[in-house]
Amino acid sequence: KDMSENPKQSPFLDRLIEDVERLDGQVQKTLELARVEGGGSLHQESLPLKSYLQSRVFPLYTAPKLNLSLEMSDDVVSADSSAITIIFRNLIDNAIKYSSSLPAKLVIRSGFLEGGLRVDVIHENSIVHSEPKFLGKLFYRGTQSQGAGVGLYLVKTLMEKMSGKASFQSLNQSDVKSVY
Repeated sequence: KDMSENPKQSPFLDRLIEDVERLDGQVQKTLELARVEGGGSLHQESLPLKSYLQSRVFPLYTAPKLNLSLEMSDDVVSADSSAITIIFRNLIDNAIKYSSSLPAKLVIRSGFLEGGLRVDVIHENSIVHSEPKFLGKLFYRGTQSQGAGVGLYLVKTLMEKMSGKASFQSLNQSDVKSVY
C-alpha cells in the first residue's frame, strides 16, 4: 500500500525522505573528500558558469525553499563540472539549513577583480553565528550546526584544487573567490 495515501503518515514520509536526502548528501561529501584528499585529480574544462548552474544545479531546488537572485554574466571558467556542482550545492544546502525563515535568500553575483573571476554568494537571511576564521576547517561545527563539519571544508579544498580560493567573510556572507 502506498504510504502517501494515508494523510496521517504523510509527515513521517516527508521526514523519512528528508533524512534519506541528508544522509545521501553526507555520504557524497565524504566520498568526494576521500577522493580529493587521496590524490584524485579533477578534470578541468571550459565551463560557462551561469549556464551550467542554471541547467545542472538550480533545478535541484524548489521555489518554496530557495529564493535565488542571479547577478552574473555567463563567464567561461576552467573548472571541474562535478566540483562546481558540489561547491554550489553545499553553499545552497547550507543556506537552506541556516536561514531565519524559508525561502533561503541567496544573491549570486560575479565580476572580474584582481586578475580573475570573483563569485560572491551572499546569504541574506542567515542565522550563522560562527567565527568566519573557523569556517572551512575540517570537522568544525558551529554552535547551530546540523552537519559533520565537512561541507565548507570540501568547498575550500575543491576551490584550491582548481587554483581558486574560497573565503568566508562575515557572519552572514559566504564569499567564493575564483581565480582562473
